[in-house]
Amino acid sequence: MLYTKTPHTKTVNSKFKPSYYAAYAAKNISSFSVRFILICIALLTLNACQTPSPKPAIKTEKQVTDINGLDEQQAANYQLALKALEQQDFTKAQSLLVKLTNQKPNLAGPWANLGLLNLMQNKLTKAHEYLSKALTLNPKMPEALNLMGVISTHNRNIKQAEDYYLSAIKHNNNYANAYYNLALLYDIYLQDIAKAASNYRQYLKLIDNKDETTLSWVEQLEVSLKQ
Repeated sequence: MLYTKTPHTKTVNSKFKPSYYAAYAAKNISSFSVRFILICIALLTLNACQTPSPKPAIKTEKQVTDINGLDEQQAANYQLALKALEQQDFTKAQSLLVKLTNQKPNLAGPWANLGLLNLMQNKLTKAHEYLSKALTLNPKMPEALNLMGVISTHNRNIKQAEDYYLSAIKHNNNYANAYYNLALLYDIYLQDIAKAASNYRQYLKLIDNKDETTLSWVEQLEVSLKQ
C-alpha cells in the first residue's frame, strides 16, 4: 500500500483535530476481457476524529473497459500493459499503452490508463492531458470523469471536482467509488455533513456495508448531525 502526504490542514469542526494522509489500495477484479485499471489517487486532507475510529481515506479501484476493435495480439499487449501498471512498472506500461494509442487512437481506454499512469507518478498536467483525450473519445466514461475529479480536488478546484464526480455518477449510478469521493469532498472541503453522510451511505449500500472504516465514520457523522 502506498501513501502520499501533503502538509495541509483544514478543521471541519471543533470536534476534529487536524491530520493528513491519502492512501490507495488495490481491489482485484478478474475478467475474461482486458481489465481497465483506474486507481484514484488524491492529495486530500483528512481530519481524524478524537475517537479511536479513523476517518476513511480515498480508495482505489479496477474497472473493466470495452475492448471492441482490438485484435488478439493487441488485447494481449493491453493485458500486459495493465499488469505492468499494477506492478508499477511504469516504463513498460507506458511503452505498451503508447503503442496501443498509435494502433487504435480512437479507443478511450488506453488514453485513460496513460492518464492513470501519470497520476500515479504525480504528473498531474500530463495526466489531465491524457484523461481529456479519453473523455473527448468517450465523454460518458465514468472512470475517467472520476479521475478528473481527483485531479481537480488536488488542485483545490472543488466546484469542478464536484461536477466531475456528479457526472461520473450520472453515467453510472452504481459507481460506488464516485459516491465515496463525492462524500469525501462534501466532508472535507465543502463541510456539508448531511450530503457527506448521504453519499457515504450510498457507497456503503453499493458495497454491502463491507467497509467497516467508512461505516464507523459515517455513524459518527450522523451522530454529530443529531446534536
